[in-house]
Amino acid sequence: MNIKSIVSTITEGVDSLVSVATSLIVLSVFVGILFGGSLFGVGVVENIMALIQTFMDGGFVGLLALLVLLSFFKK
Repeated sequence: MNIKSIVSTITEGVDSLVSVATSLIVLSVFVGILFGGSLFGVGVVENIMALIQTFMDGGFVGLLALLVLLSFFKK
């Protein structure tokens, strides 16, 4: 095995884990919205709202940080 194939294998594994985590977060948000509860014992909707509020409390710099963070989720 060469380094390129090892890095490719690791990258594919990490991409798969991120995809699963993203799907679980979306599922948790939908469960929170539809049923008013939480999935896995975590209030995902409340945590997302608190995270966005933290960025907004930072003013313009917080808004820029939020935009940079959101740019990572573009495919």
